[in-house]
Amino acid sequence: MLAKLDIWPALPIVVFHHDFREEKVDNLIAAIKHNDRVCKIDFDLFLDIQQMQRIVSVMQIPFPALADLRLTLGKMDRAEPEPVPPPVLPDSLLGRSVPRLQHLKLSGFSFPALPNLLLSATGLVTLELRSIPLS
Repeated sequence: MLAKLDIWPALPIVVFHHDFREEKVDNLIAAIKHNDRVCKIDFDLFLDIQQMQRIVSVMQIPFPALADLRLTLGKMDRAEPEPVPPPVLPDSLLGRSVPRLQHLKLSGFSFPALPNLLLSATGLVTLELRSIPLS
């Protein structure tokens, strides 16, 4: 997919996915790697922790055009007999800076560095936090 994105002009990219399957994760990562063009990220329904970690690992660089971020945790590790602790988003998510962020929705993740990230989000209009575990 990365080669296909390179043939297009440098248009803004919206990365939207609500049905995570292993074969599609590589395509999502290829789109996210164009961090200077990504203006919206909307992810829902992570199926397992490994997929979530692979995607979040490439999101630890600045996204200068990002205006809308929505990360919603769906059912994870359904085969686990014990409750799975919520995943923790890394402190370095988004390069610790989101100057153009206007809309943020987080659901189901632990993100101890959120207050620091919000300090850089001076244009934030909406903030929605749901099912955020105490940290």
